[in-house]
Amino acid sequence: MSAKLFVRLLLIGFAAAVSLLLVTCKYPNEPMKGNVVPETRLSNIPANDTIARYVNLNTFPELSLSWLGDDGDGYVIAFKYKWTDFVRGVRVGGIPLTTILNLTKPGWENVVSVRGTPASLFRIYDFLATLTLSDSAIAKAIGDSLATNRSFLVPYKSGALPTDSLQGIDRLVLQTPTTGTFIFNSPIDSNSHKFEVNAVDNSDGEDPTPAVVNFWTAVSPGTLCKIDTVNFPQPNSPCIRYPNDRFRGLRFRFTSEDRNNTQGITYSWAVDSTRFGWTDWSEADSALVTATMLKPVQSGTHRFYVRARNRWGVSSDTVSRQFSVTIPQFDDPAYQQRILILNSTAPPG
Repeated sequence: MSAKLFVRLLLIGFAAAVSLLLVTCKYPNEPMKGNVVPETRLSNIPANDTIARYVNLNTFPELSLSWLGDDGDGYVIAFKYKWTDFVRGVRVGGIPLTTILNLTKPGWENVVSVRGTPASLFRIYDFLATLTLSDSAIAKAIGDSLATNRSFLVPYKSGALPTDSLQGIDRLVLQTPTTGTFIFNSPIDSNSHKFEVNAVDNSDGEDPTPAVVNFWTAVSPGTLCKIDTVNFPQPNSPCIRYPNDRFRGLRFRFTSEDRNNTQGITYSWAVDSTRFGWTDWSEADSALVTATMLKPVQSGTHRFYVRARNRWGVSSDTVSRQFSVTIPQFDDPAYQQRILILNSTAPPG
């Protein structure tokens, strides 16, 4: 190859390289491309969201939905959802906007959701994504916080942030970050609802057009509550003020007859007065009553009340049954105590 031809080829190669650089390289003052926001879509939509379908099929006021999120220049870090209920065309409420962290760490799915969009959302995500199943102490702290709705101090390298708060959501409401079974307010024969969900990416970009589904539900079915009469306390049962090893209290058992639902039933009960005396809702199907719960605290006849509530939030009618007790005289604070002292060291005879 001649020197002239070699120089010519070298110049052609250099020119091509410069042209490629000019095409592919950015100028220093060229504006940077902005973040591409994610897209959200529902992967299952009711086949027919007319009222006829729901009434004819006698469906319940709940709906299972699944959704997906895509991000062209990153990944989806969270989903935000909310729903709104309408009765006779008037909005009657809805849950606060809830953010579900789209965790990818094995073992941390179905764990963390936060109300609203806290400023520390992404740092919470980054922190939790570093955990392993061996982080038992941190796992317990998170679990306790979720169970009790208490604030959780996230131990970042920069220190704890006392403003971070994690909340657990009932499994009937939330299963995974991309699937949920939601229970809606349905007090009348026809109720309308609007569900919205949108994805959030790792650059805090949010889908400006949430995926939406509108649908109808029929009235929520109720439940029945019954008091167990077989194991009901006997007439004039002894009853004292405080439980001890031999007396835990008079036990009242009750059941719910709900052919539509056998899970998620809770009960609340009261003694003598239903105005202020109802207990908190609980899954316990029995109650222990001591004399301090009676109104008034005295021997004689009293009344036990109980009601049931199903998973759709519908309470049964209150049922009650009369019972009678005898409070022993020695349990009366005004009773004069008599004490017999035996001297076991005295000589026989």
